[in-house]
Amino acid sequence: MSDVRRRYLASGDRVEIHRGELRAAPTPTANHNLVANRLQFRLSRDFSDRGVEGWNFVTATDIDLCVEPEEVRAPDLAGYRLDRWEERWGNEVPIPAPPNWLCEVWSPGNSLDDREALLDAYYAAREIEAVWTIDRAATSLKVFVRGATRWRRTLVVEDMDVAFRAPPFPSVELTLRELLR
Repeated sequence: MSDVRRRYLASGDRVEIHRGELRAAPTPTANHNLVANRLQFRLSRDFSDRGVEGWNFVTATDIDLCVEPEEVRAPDLAGYRLDRWEERWGNEVPIPAPPNWLCEVWSPGNSLDDREALLDAYYAAREIEAVWTIDRAATSLKVFVRGATRWRRTLVVEDMDVAFRAPPFPSVELTLRELLR
């Protein structure tokens, strides 16, 4: 176990490991969390209403991206396909495997450099198939899917009332109004 990992595990503070270095993680506002919670509720409800199992969703939970240099992040919302989920992970900090999908809610304090570095860290974790970013200030949602060498942006939604479907949930129809109300 690395020294950084030991300090991470011993810390009682909200921290993450960025490129092998321990860093304080900002505490999200209630409005920030509401966006992620609405999306989690909507996805979970849609799957259960149709009798479809297949995903576990976790919010603001530390996840080891299993890359070098070491990265432990707490995405706003992460989804694991059930065929990859191990029950023991529910009791482990951090979860020892990257998710299949995740969503980050950008806050005004997230600089463009921070956003790009985070997307780069997520791309390094091969299991992540798609990333959604929701920018509350810009009233937008962007969807990125794994390309051969980098993320490919496949969808941008900027109209609050336009219904959209996005990978990896093509059966779920959403609007930004549902998430940002």
